Amino acid sequence: AARAADALPAAGELIAALCRLACFVDDGAYPSAEWLLPAARPTRIGKRIGNWLDDILPALAGDHDVARRVISSTDQVIAEVQEVLAERYRGHPWLVSPEVFTLRTPR
Repeated sequence: AARAADALPAAGELIAALCRLACFVDDGAYPSAEWLLPAARPTRIGKRIGNWLDDILPALAGDHDVARRVISSTDQVIAEVQEVLAERYRGHPWLVSPEVFTLRTPR
């Protein structure tokens, strides 16, 4: 239980980042922190990771069983997010050959 509790602050940061990403990918912007979670739920990413979003608050509140579930499913959550991003951005030249698009400072 202590190990799961130690990982929860990082999970809290991860949920905020994923909610911002979900809103930005679908809407081009994201709201302030107090509206972030409700705004992320109807997005494509939010729908894919909805159960994890539902579990994070009880986990942060101290439910050890839920905390273990949140921590153990984090890799799957990341895979779901990667899939949504791949659906949207797969094949874009800046993703296929990022070295071509690197910024070079003038000499």
